[in-house]
Amino acid sequence: MYAVIESGGKQYKVAPGEVVRVEKLSQESGATVEFDKVRAVHNDQQIIVGTPWVQDAKVLGTVIDNGKAKKVIIF
Repeated sequence: MYAVIESGGKQYKVAPGEVVRVEKLSQESGATVEFDKVRAVHNDQQIIVGTPWVQDAKVLGTVIDNGKAKKVIIF
């Protein structure tokens, strides 16, 4: 089973038990976060694609840590 969610203007493929790095969230570490912008859901038998969102679908997760990514310098 997996889902495609949208967070911070980007799309992420997520599955149960998986750790996903997303753009900064406003929640503290240890907080539960709900992603209600679900683009697609696959349950090993069928795939449901939203137009643009899958109705009544949501993905729950837990914030592990808030941090910064490595700084990139472009010349």
